Amino acid sequence: PCLYHAPFVSQSPLIFQRNERMFKRLISLTITGLFLFTPLPAKSDWLIDLSTGSASTDDDRYEKSTAVFDISINYQSDEWEFSLGSVNLNEFELKNSNFDGVIEVKGAYLEAGYRFETDFLDVKLSAGGAFLESEIQIRDEVLDETDKLTAFAGLDIIKSISDDWDLRLGYRYFDDVGGASIGQFAFGARYSF
Repeated sequence: PCLYHAPFVSQSPLIFQRNERMFKRLISLTITGLFLFTPLPAKSDWLIDLSTGSASTDDDRYEKSTAVFDISINYQSDEWEFSLGSVNLNEFELKNSNFDGVIEVKGAYLEAGYRFETDFLDVKLSAGGAFLESEIQIRDEVLDETDKLTAFAGLDIIKSISDDWDLRLGYRYFDDVGGASIGQFAFGARYSF
């Protein structure tokens, strides 16, 4: 004797086909309703920005720095964007010298920017303050270290390539870093989370 009885085994194939069609209609109506009545996801409020580039100084005794790194975490509120970041402007080498002299510049910054959005790309104008550490070295010996709070201004061109990823081309002008001004060019990617 069979202890288990499955009532659907005794149903005719016609009833089973009708239930299957109803089930498929229910699934398709549910999916259609989700697409029609669910709002599109908004762009995330938080971003991580990673970039690299080069920097130059208005002091013509130094070569430009070719390995600049920048990382920041950004918060967006409508058109405004606020950033907390770290920048390594790397080393500026002395030109035409008989000894190996470099100035290494790195630090942290706070930035506020206004983003002008268009259909093709966005432009962000920003300003902020940076706490930069400068270290002067000659023949790998540290001669002097200075800490400086300085202001900067920035211009970014931002192109969205997906819902979560942007590409950024930017320029920052740091005023009076150890007696010289520094211009930073950067290219990077931004990820929304």
